[in-house]
Amino acid sequence: MIPEGISFGSDPKYDDRSRAYSDVLRALPKIDGWKPEAEPPDLNDLAQNRLDAREVDEINAIVAVEEYVEKPARELAEYRYRLNKKRRQIIRDALAGVAGRIDEILRILGVKYEGEEQLNKHVESGEWDELKSSVKEIDMLLGGSLQRPPRWADLARHLRFGMVGDLCDIIRFDWPEVKSGITKQLYDQDEPVPVEVEDLGALAASKPTGPVATRLKWETLSAEQFERLIFALISSTKGYENPGWLMHTNAPDKGRDRSVTRVLEDPLAGVFSQPCHHPV
Repeated sequence: MIPEGISFGSDPKYDDRSRAYSDVLRALPKIDGWKPEAEPPDLNDLAQNRLDAREVDEINAIVAVEEYVEKPARELAEYRYRLNKKRRQIIRDALAGVAGRIDEILRILGVKYEGEEQLNKHVESGEWDELKSSVKEIDMLLGGSLQRPPRWADLARHLRFGMVGDLCDIIRFDWPEVKSGITKQLYDQDEPVPVEVEDLGALAASKPTGPVATRLKWETLSAEQFERLIFALISSTKGYENPGWLMHTNAPDKGRDRSVTRVLEDPLAGVFSQPCHHPV
């Protein structure tokens, strides 16, 4: 709604939207003590600034005016980035708990309906209702900032039909893909790995002596950093798919914190998958 040239005059619709924008800014909570403050420019002030910049005929003045126009959008982009990052941190443990609960529910249902030949028979169990409730909880936690993982629509459809055949598809296909997709979003590949060195120049100036380090200092990693490292390894290694994060860090799960499917290619038997669990 902001004109591109020098245009004096008011726009009632623009003014109303600007007032609403100001109300939103005041209502936004801060993130680590910061939130957007720049508001849309007054159109007459903007036109005058552009006119002054043209008369001065200096590129710096012209650029400064356009940066002033774009500042609200840049601040919103920064706020959105910080919000998504904090959101991942907040829901990480919550999602891990729900995922662990779904794993246990599917294990119980798998045992209960093992060998059932009537695939069109409806699943009648309290665990099935709990499964649907847990999936809804995941949907609420993901909100609008995190994408729904692959096979999410398939999972919803099978939960809606609720037959034994749907349960089998959820256990074999839907849930492994959904859980893997959720975990990958919570630990963004762009997030930096924490390091203790702040300035490599200062480190070099200290002229360190001793043997050259050739291995990771495992003892300096926290439990969560260690688990994140293992997950990154199995996620990026060829021949493995559907990596999963089974439980909370330090949970009483007998060390079974990571799961992954190993894809084996045999020249005679073909391609088949083998579930693996990694204690860490």
